[in-house]
Amino acid sequence: MGKVLVSYATLDDMEKPPYFPPNLARATQGRDYIPASGFALFGANQSEATIAISILDDDEPEGQEFFYVFLTNPQGGAQIVEGKDDTGFAAFAMVIITGISLK
Repeated sequence: MGKVLVSYATLDDMEKPPYFPPNLARATQGRDYIPASGFALFGANQSEATIAISILDDDEPEGQEFFYVFLTNPQGGAQIVEGKDDTGFAAFAMVIITGISLK
């Protein structure tokens, strides 16, 4: 397979996430991170790509927070898994923002 182009986007605050991890708060777009969307290009035999999402520092003492990035619309012969496949891979990534110390 040659090059593959995949769309990505952060999950909007109003959308239901695939699951809520225990002991983590949901990050707020525009306050904790800047929503992002775009395309990731995978070359032949490449299984990872890097995207940039800006994390905002609000100076509030908080614990860890999370948000999701979803992959959609593959082009170039790739397919996106619905749910999780047999090896545990899914079409989304959970991003955890490390909190500043609670005092």
